Order: sequence, then C-alpha cells, then structure tokens
Amino acid sequence: MAIRPFSTTGIPTAADLMQTELLHVAPECSLYEAARMMATHHVSGLPVIDAQGRAVGVITLADLAAVWLKESRQEASDLNFYRNLFGHSPELASYFASFYADDAVVTVADAMTPKVLHTPENTVATDIVKLMQANHVHRLFVSRDGRLVGVVTTTDVMQALLRLVG
Repeated sequence: MAIRPFSTTGIPTAADLMQTELLHVAPECSLYEAARMMATHHVSGLPVIDAQGRAVGVITLADLAAVWLKESRQEASDLNFYRNLFGHSPELASYFASFYADDAVVTVADAMTPKVLHTPENTVATDIVKLMQANHVHRLFVSRDGRLVGVVTTTDVMQALLRLVG
C-alpha cells in the first residue's frame, strides 16, 4: 500500500486509509472460486458485485466456515481447530477451497452476507473504528456516488495509528 499524506485536517479519512484495488466476486460465482481468490490474494473477505455493478453482499471466511460446518456436519470445535492451525489466513481459505472444489451447486449468493457496510470517503478514522466495532467487522467498504471505490481494513487502521504515534 502506498503511503499517502493524511487529509488537510491531519485526521485520517477513509480516502486516506483505503485500499483502492478492490477485488470482488459475482453472486453466481462458486464458493471454490471465492475461496481460491481469497487464498491467492491474502484477503479474508470480498464484496459481491452484480452484473449492474451494484454491491449486493459480502463473502467472508466466516461465511465459508458456516457453510463448511453445515455441509460437512462438523462441530464448531472442529472449525476452532482449523482456525488455531491456520488462523485467518490464506491457508484457511485454501482449505475451504479444497473442500468446495467439487461443489458447483453452492454459490456465493447462497453463502454471502447480504448486507454491505460502507461509508463515504470523507469519514474520519475514529468513525470508521466505531462502525467496525459496532458491526463486528474487519473491513469497511468505501463508497462514492453509490459505488464501492475502496476498502479500509483493521490492518489499515492499525498502520495509520502507527504513523500517527510512531
């Protein structure tokens, strides 16, 4: 991520913090493809964008895990074992990809969270943190004119904090 100067007020905004290379999947995409993309690009969630370019949901490792628990009839403790082994990492996404490799029936639309939490580019960092905490999310999408233009993750917020105090 390129280091950009913070806004003129000195308080970082979503525009200052966001990553602008926004990967996404389509609702009809298979869970295998979504898990593979997460593993390849080292991300734990992707926006779901329909054919008209609208954000219609988010697919995350947690969504993949929920389907995995149901489909494989695993216990929640089994998922905790994999999380302890892999963490929230590309390896966990790779494991889910291998699980879904032969399953073209379940699509992203079937597993995604249909709510897309987003905020305008001028939202200040403190409000971004409050939104993330209140909604228990690790990423907040950034919108301009009704379209997603970036994403701010908890890692982005922590890097900004280091820049401010460090």
